[in-house]
Amino acid sequence: MQHFHKRYLPLAVGLPVAAFLSFGVYRWVANTLKSDPFATYKKQNPDDLPENVALASTDTSFTRYESGNPKASFYVKKMTIARNRQVYAFEGVSNGQIEWKGSKYEGEQGNWNGFSKLLEITGKLRVKCKDFDVASKRVIYDELRRTISIPVGVDGTAMNGTLKVANLLYSMDSEVLETGAGEWNGTPSKNFFQEVPAENRTWKIKYDNFKKSSGIATYVNARAEDGEVIVIAPAMTWDEKQDVLTATGNVRYFGKNSNLIADKVVVYRKEKRAIFSGNVTMLVKPKAASEEPAKETIIVPLPPMVPESISKNRPPAPDSEDQKRTEEEIRSGKNLRDYPLILVAPQIEYWYKKGERRAKIIGSPQARQEMPNNGWRYAWANSAYYDAEREKLELFSSKNKKEVIVKNSIGDVFNAGRGMLSTKEDDDDFEFWEGSGTMTSRDEDLPPPDKKKGGGGVRLRGAI
Repeated sequence: MQHFHKRYLPLAVGLPVAAFLSFGVYRWVANTLKSDPFATYKKQNPDDLPENVALASTDTSFTRYESGNPKASFYVKKMTIARNRQVYAFEGVSNGQIEWKGSKYEGEQGNWNGFSKLLEITGKLRVKCKDFDVASKRVIYDELRRTISIPVGVDGTAMNGTLKVANLLYSMDSEVLETGAGEWNGTPSKNFFQEVPAENRTWKIKYDNFKKSSGIATYVNARAEDGEVIVIAPAMTWDEKQDVLTATGNVRYFGKNSNLIADKVVVYRKEKRAIFSGNVTMLVKPKAASEEPAKETIIVPLPPMVPESISKNRPPAPDSEDQKRTEEEIRSGKNLRDYPLILVAPQIEYWYKKGERRAKIIGSPQARQEMPNNGWRYAWANSAYYDAEREKLELFSSKNKKEVIVKNSIGDVFNAGRGMLSTKEDDDDFEFWEGSGTMTSRDEDLPPPDKKKGGGGVRLRGAI
């Protein structure tokens, strides 16, 4: 049932207009033109209206009723209906409303095509429903597919933030939202990569394509940043119900303390656990750089190396005091946080809840630290475990093997079944079990000969 009176015509954009036009306007026009109750609106002489126009009205309101309840309404300044009873034109559309989940719309001009079941609104317009509130210059409602399409620039709000995209497509029944390239800025209900959401923390996400369906949001060629973290991935998916974030492809992560690349990253936020897998390369920044803002940089992968590929020859003995100090720097564990460290591994699993921070590294990880004057430190293991709360790194071998190896550019080498290193600042504690080691030295570093007992060099006591 439709109610129509000449006063002012409500116009709607998108959702409301759709419901109304599909069963409201069309059936009303078909019935009323047959019975001709609105003869005063129809053409009275050839000069009143264009030849193709059968009916016209101004300042008109329209309300569609179903079971005695209003379902859709709008106002329009001017409306014309073509003689074929299938094409309608509107001007000055406003106050459009539809019963479907509180949807509203308004626009400047529009037309309805009963053959294709398409409603198009142009000019300055606005479309609003429970999932978004946006403005544009053109919107198309497809009654058959029950979709709203905005093919030109879209600017507004969605998902607790602001949205600016090239286009938008929305399915009313399935509530699937898709957009083209654009940007979203806002505060997610749950921050992506932080343990505790920071107050006023705003994320900026740029992408080539976005789709949200059944609580799963998918981004294509996405870049997300919040001032402290930058994440770049060819594909990024956030399952809001399971609270799991997955990034795949050449995933790049840039933070204050470390940068990382991997083939895949999965963050289980309920468990506060993240898994980095596939060609993982991590750059642990030196302490002096940890307070700098995160920025996108090139992460140079560390090529896999076996211990035998490193020269066993000790470099020429240094001639200067500076070079001697360099050797001392290389052997000292107190400066571990002073230089960048590159770590490569097939997989890193990290628990990031405060008080329980720890990491498991598997797949024969390797680590290298560059030092001044071409110095370096290198370590291998079958697997590793890092306790971030105690700041202890444990290295493990396979059963009955000695795969823990630590070397440096001076020529020192340790082989062991298991090893432990401290990562605390100014702490050089380390231990090795079930192994052996070699330390090199220059002759001038050895104690002078004992003239009474003869001989010289290093004296060791106890069970060696």
